[in-house]
This record gives sequence, structure tokens and C-alpha cells, in this order.
Amino acid sequence: GAVVARMETKLVRGDLAGALEESKVLPVQTRGLAKEWFEAAEQRRDADAAIRNLINAALAAISAERPKQ
Repeated sequence: GAVVARMETKLVRGDLAGALEESKVLPVQTRGLAKEWFEAAEQRRDADAAIRNLINAALAAISAERPKQ
């Protein structure tokens, strides 16, 4: 239906978090049919967020170490 189409559009655009957010309106039974996919997608979303946080922390540390000119 329409929800799955919006999820697909977000996935094509690389917006996994948005697709997962969109999926929240799916009936529980429907989500249950793809339980493994949702679990893997949520793990990937969380891993992506952790990587972004690590990169930002590393960049902030590098920036703090650079001598001011």
C-alpha cells in the first residue's frame, strides 16, 4: 500500500531511518511478516548513527588539536 511505497521511496533515497519511522503506522501483523528485516534495518540504523557519532567526535578532536592561527 501507500505506506510501503513511501518506505521504498525513502530507502531509494538512502533514508533508512525515515523508512523505519514510516513503518510505524503499519499494522503489527504486517510488521510481523517482515520481523527479521525490521530487526536488521534497526540494527543498521543504529550502527550508522554510532559511526556518525564516532566520525563527529574524531573531527572535533582533530579540530581541537589544531593550532590556532
